[in-house]
Amino acid sequence: MMELNKEHVRIRYNGPAVQSHYIDVADLGSSLIALGTLCGMANTRANGEGISTKAMVSANTDQKCFELDLCLYCLSVYAHVKTLLGPNDIATAKEIFKWLGMLRGSPKDIWGLFQVAAYIGNREITHKEETTRNNQKLIELRVKGNNNTIYLALPTDELMKEPKAIQNMQRIAEPVASGDYDNLEFESQRGSSVKITAEDARNILEYSNPHETEKTKTIITGLIVYGPVYTKDAKIWKFSYGDARVSVDISETDIAQQTMNRGGTRIGDEYKVELEIRQELTLSGRHSYHYKILKVIEFREGPKQPTI
Repeated sequence: MMELNKEHVRIRYNGPAVQSHYIDVADLGSSLIALGTLCGMANTRANGEGISTKAMVSANTDQKCFELDLCLYCLSVYAHVKTLLGPNDIATAKEIFKWLGMLRGSPKDIWGLFQVAAYIGNREITHKEETTRNNQKLIELRVKGNNNTIYLALPTDELMKEPKAIQNMQRIAEPVASGDYDNLEFESQRGSSVKITAEDARNILEYSNPHETEKTKTIITGLIVYGPVYTKDAKIWKFSYGDARVSVDISETDIAQQTMNRGGTRIGDEYKVELEIRQELTLSGRHSYHYKILKVIEFREGPKQPTI
């Protein structure tokens, strides 16, 4: 195999969850797997099967973050010959990071996947057409309630039609949307950075592919607190729901405020709630689920822990 190019991006989750210098394996593992998958999908879209991606992760304990290197390797003789001839149609690691929104686009008003999804959120797209600017083909977008025009590269637009790409992007953003982290930062080796704020992350989770269909149901059930967020404005908490741990929208309740009034949570704290479950069916045939508490019916405090 022959290495074509390498691009280095530092990935940093910032916020209360890393003040102890530890990070939840459930958050980090899921995010890194999703990130590797997303990079691979972007590469395959652009370069086909002849060029593969290899995502390498190294811990930086001094900076208390994790670093990701994306390398492209030539796997076929045909791709090797094209490389020797110096083609313009093999996408580099740097271009892939730009399409995903992990590096700033060039020009800067060309947005990547994370930025476009954060901007659109759950708003309706009112205008979409292909355009050409400076000999570069782009997609021009406008959304309902905002007349500003945004531009994205054609590979970014293709990724936005891929249910698996959207799901992996949302897995990466979910720890920030939950309130455990203040933001997610992508920093280039040249020092420029792109930040995904908590508001951006929540919008990313609300973004849905227009090809998806969804069903919503409401049930009465019990939820056991797993990941509380100790701010009165917290909108997302993690709960144990059956055998699963899920992120739940609590924005229409006073759960966060009442928890602060009690001075915190106990292991086993349980809420009986009216729970809205929204099921989305993607083109791949898989289901994704979104949870929201509509009403708290009863609160049962967990047992008091013995002191040692």
